[in-house]
Amino acid sequence: MTYQGIDGHTTTVPFERDHTQRAEAVVLDAFEHFYALAEQSIIRPALYIDHSGVRAETRRCAASFPAVVLTASPLGCHSELFHAAGRALPEVPKSLKNPDPTRSGKRESILQVATDASKRRGRAGVGISAVDAAGRVYVDYLPDVESINLGECLAIEMAVRRHTGQLEILTDSLHVATYLQSNDPDVPRWLISSHAGRVRALREKLQRTGSTVRWVRGHDGHPLNEAAHRAAIAVRRNNEFDVSPTVASDMYRRIGGDAVQLVAA
Repeated sequence: MTYQGIDGHTTTVPFERDHTQRAEAVVLDAFEHFYALAEQSIIRPALYIDHSGVRAETRRCAASFPAVVLTASPLGCHSELFHAAGRALPEVPKSLKNPDPTRSGKRESILQVATDASKRRGRAGVGISAVDAAGRVYVDYLPDVESINLGECLAIEMAVRRHTGQLEILTDSLHVATYLQSNDPDVPRWLISSHAGRVRALREKLQRTGSTVRWVRGHDGHPLNEAAHRAAIAVRRNNEFDVSPTVASDMYRRIGGDAVQLVAA
């Protein structure tokens, strides 16, 4: 967890649990810690929770947490805080030891993950997805995001957060693939400046892990790209039309299963 005080000082506090426990437990530990600080503060701080499930649940009962403003998307200094938090994250969970290549005799394989974003024309709100070669599907809905290119970047960020190790990430956004694979210090015109720090942190994370972002032509038959496209559209529509979580989960599971079959074919 990373936060900035009213004096401008940035603090990062690590939280961890046994690897057998769900990630939500760690996020709630961090939330409890921050809320205790907020109750003692003279201001009402804005808080963005970068876990879609916990974020949605806490926002639904926001009245129970009057000491903080629970935001739907990162605002203002949150982008720079993402940068600081990204630098503080360990490359590999402490519970996992790096294999000795002299003993294993082979290098860890590179996992292929496809990402995509879906936006309805003329309306804010972007659905993002990441589908890996094992058929795991990760999705999120960002109601306040208005840029499809930013959505594509955040889909890649989600893929990096959900996986450890080296990745080959496939995207059908040439703008995003080119920027993330470059060392260009300038912020591209298509990237909203408020998120520049967050995207720069993503680029640094990709470089540290040796992961690559590769452009693939959209709607050209690549099974993982097609699966990511379906999942991004699905999560956007499911949120716009208030589809039940059970029905939505079944939908994402089928998309992942179809992707595995097509990759193996």
